Amino acid sequence: MAISDLRQQWALHRKRLVKAAGISQVGFQCHRDTWEFIRYHTGPVQIKYHQLPATAVIRLALSGPDVVAILAKMRGVQILYRFGRSRAIATRVYEAIAETVDTVDPKARPGEAVPDIVLDDKVGPPDGAQA
Repeated sequence: MAISDLRQQWALHRKRLVKAAGISQVGFQCHRDTWEFIRYHTGPVQIKYHQLPATAVIRLALSGPDVVAILAKMRGVQILYRFGRSRAIATRVYEAIAETVDTVDPKARPGEAVPDIVLDDKVGPPDGAQA
């Protein structure tokens, strides 16, 4: 990867952190194991969550500073672990959060909700098939 590509990636990452910092609250949904992975890497986060009935899926509300911390730590895990499980999970978490943060417009009217971040991939239609 060229140095200019790395600079662009870091510039985009910094821009995401600033946008995320302005979020007052965003819903976050994932498997309990994914949340434990995030907590392990971000430290003792004191966020209460509730588990959906009869599943291992949890829902919680994150603040902007929570989102900043998770993005920063997941980027760090991606750099530290070049291959394997930790890098794969950190990359998926980062991408899911980044997708939502990228939709945030700091100049938007107050009160417009930030879309929930949902890490719950499903199987889609076969390639070329209509949904």
